[in-house]
Amino acid sequence: MKDEFESKDFWRVIILFGLNVATYKIALARCLYNFTIEGKNKVNMEELAREFFYIYKDRLKYDMPQLDNPGRQTKMEYIIKLFNLSKVSEEQAIDYVKNNAFVDVVPRFHTVNSQAIPMSFYKYDNSGLILTDDLFKVFDGDKNESLISEVNSRWDLLEGAFQIKRDNSTLANDVRLFFLERGHERKNITGTTAVLNGYQKDSCFYCGESMVGYSINVDHVIPRQVLYHDEIWNLVLV
Repeated sequence: MKDEFESKDFWRVIILFGLNVATYKIALARCLYNFTIEGKNKVNMEELAREFFYIYKDRLKYDMPQLDNPGRQTKMEYIIKLFNLSKVSEEQAIDYVKNNAFVDVVPRFHTVNSQAIPMSFYKYDNSGLILTDDLFKVFDGDKNESLISEVNSRWDLLEGAFQIKRDNSTLANDVRLFFLERGHERKNITGTTAVLNGYQKDSCFYCGESMVGYSINVDHVIPRQVLYHDEIWNLVLV
């Protein structure tokens, strides 16, 4: 099976098709991308924790949930909140990340819906990660921007889903009222193109024909005048 697919294919399976109860796997993907850009072959746990901390510190400026359980928060949300309140120093926060954030995500990064993919983008032990050639192949060539855009869009999608769950939203009779009450001004939705195309694979949502060579548009399946939102679950490429 491995010979039938490229490194990029397995990478996209991890990013686009896994079941995520938190955003850790997406954040680790961002770290791996940054390390390959820097040309690192080996990353110790302190380096990984520092990169992880910086990525989450920037991400949590927008105060979006990182876990699908409305009554809990991730360890990253916890430590960055303490850091922002000046309860811990940056070095203390990074040390906390190193000792607490990677117990699940590092061993399970290559597992998608309880199945391990037949490729590893890193080897690991208690000292850190050794990045493999397959990881560097993912970001080799001219598709770097589209792949990292898929990662960022997937993160947006997870946060949006977690937020809806925390707001006690249900797809029931009152769904339209929910969106009308929480409706917002139209925003630029072209930034969702990368992750949507990851699912549609260059095919038009409506007719199934290839979109290669054509002008691609993002469309609302349920018209925006019905639901005053630009949620990604209601967007398709045409």
